[in-house]
Amino acid sequence: MGVSTKVSGGAGCLVLFALPFAAVGVGALGMFAWTVASCVSMQSWREIPARIDRVELVADDSGDSTTYRVEAEYAYEWEGREYRGDRVSVHTGSDNVGSFHQRAAAALEEHRDSGRPFPCFVNPDDPSQAVLYRNPRIEMLGAMLIFGLVFGGAGFGILGASLFGARAARETAALREQHPDAPWRWKKEWDAGVISAHSKGKMIGAFAFAALWNLVSSPVLFFVPDEVRGGNTLALIGLLFPLVGLGAIVAAVYLALQWRRYGNTVFEMDAVPGVVGGMLSGRVRIPTVVLPEKDAVAVLECVRRRTTGSGENRRTSTDTLWQEELSVPRGALAQESRATLVPVRFLIPPDQPPTDEEDSDNQLLWRLRARMAVPGVDFSALFEVPVFRTADSPAPGAAAAADDGAAVMALDEAGNAIPDPAAPDPAKTGETLRRAGVLTEPAPGGGMALAFPMLRQPGAALGTLAITAVWGGVVALLLKSDAPAFFPAVFGLFLLILVWASLDLCFGRSRVEVNRDGLRARGGLFGLGREHRLAFGDIAGLDIQKGMQAGNTLYYSVAVLKHGGGKVRVADRLRQDAARAVVAALETALRDYGGGAA
Repeated sequence: MGVSTKVSGGAGCLVLFALPFAAVGVGALGMFAWTVASCVSMQSWREIPARIDRVELVADDSGDSTTYRVEAEYAYEWEGREYRGDRVSVHTGSDNVGSFHQRAAAALEEHRDSGRPFPCFVNPDDPSQAVLYRNPRIEMLGAMLIFGLVFGGAGFGILGASLFGARAARETAALREQHPDAPWRWKKEWDAGVISAHSKGKMIGAFAFAALWNLVSSPVLFFVPDEVRGGNTLALIGLLFPLVGLGAIVAAVYLALQWRRYGNTVFEMDAVPGVVGGMLSGRVRIPTVVLPEKDAVAVLECVRRRTTGSGENRRTSTDTLWQEELSVPRGALAQESRATLVPVRFLIPPDQPPTDEEDSDNQLLWRLRARMAVPGVDFSALFEVPVFRTADSPAPGAAAAADDGAAVMALDEAGNAIPDPAAPDPAKTGETLRRAGVLTEPAPGGGMALAFPMLRQPGAALGTLAITAVWGGVVALLLKSDAPAFFPAVFGLFLLILVWASLDLCFGRSRVEVNRDGLRARGGLFGLGREHRLAFGDIAGLDIQKGMQAGNTLYYSVAVLKHGGGKVRVADRLRQDAARAVVAALETALRDYGGGAA
């Protein structure tokens, strides 16, 4: 009863919060419709000359902004009778959208002073109705439409979300009461073990975001040219907002193409939940036949989602704590009733945290991602999966024991040991390195070398260059404008970081060699950095370290550990499979040429 009351109260507060937004949106859209209808009606009004008697440009200063309104009185004749009018435009009231009022006042004053007639439009059915400007102002119609859609969309969106959320919360509360000690059964999808990628909902959400963003940012396209012509070059920064809107449209269209091609994809779990220290396995079911160009890729990751601040300062960030990437051979994919099944099997380390969604501002989530390169539109799907510590999980101290060298082995349902899926396949090491752009070469004088050439990641390099160019343009505009020195200084600092990252991605090159004398590594721009030489006796081992995170992908570096402390980094910006392949290749070379020194 307490939970139900809390849910109902929360939904009621959201409804009360949303109603004013919805009302304002409906009012703005109603004004838009009335204005359009008036404009259409006025197109049949008759044009006749009018004498301008009075003109005044009224400015209303509210402190935050100044609005304008042009007022006029004029006389005109209709069928031998004189009428007087004071309606200037189909739009009424004051505003500061564009410069219509200033231009209209200047034109009307010129006709008043010269005595020349000004055209007005008279309603033949009611000659007392007249207007000087009967055509709509596009910028005003746009503002009304944007205002109505933004506020109405927000209001009705919150109303819909509150009603849907209240229903979902009631279902969750009921499941919690039924299964208080099994949090993996607190969601209907989790309880059933069939988890949807919700591709359709994501597509609709992407289109809604794109529409909203472009409606809000589109007026910039009208204002920026005038500002630039007036000498305010800093206004060019405003063009970034329509560019983001264009990217949002492209992303929404791509999601629509994926939805049309692959439909409602689900992940069918073999057992619920995924077990910390055990397995998460099942199959991704795609309701169509898929013929990939390469092996499929499955990624299981544990992320922490944090939300900080409030109001306009509310920010959400996602940090990947652990990630495992596996390749699923094309031959392992199965076809069943015109559906494609992608088998998934992950070993979850015993030291990882379980799913925890209790605190909405600090959540621990487990996500399964699957992707395939397919002719036309690539396949990708994301599922939030339940991973918990159960009676089958190793004891809490098992993870610490593993750090001391004791093996922690996961067991399957029959009690048999499960091989670690992270162990590299020697037969695929060379293929993995080639796919990552890493070259395997013979070293001079005998031995093996791994070369990491320039532009090894052209996509990332081009993307970083584009961001650097845009950021550089912003800094240039700040320097040219009268902005305080603090802003170009801070933006310039980030520009230097971006420039360095661009240079590293484009011209960074490294090479590591193993021969009879030991290991030699050198990197840096154009491969001209400091050279490191290590004898076999100085090498304690190899280590894979988590590096940067780009989007949903973690990148890793490979380091050579030295006896007595210290390390030498020999490769970076590697995906997980490539990092493991580099370690496997180096371990083989160290054994072959160093007599097992590693």
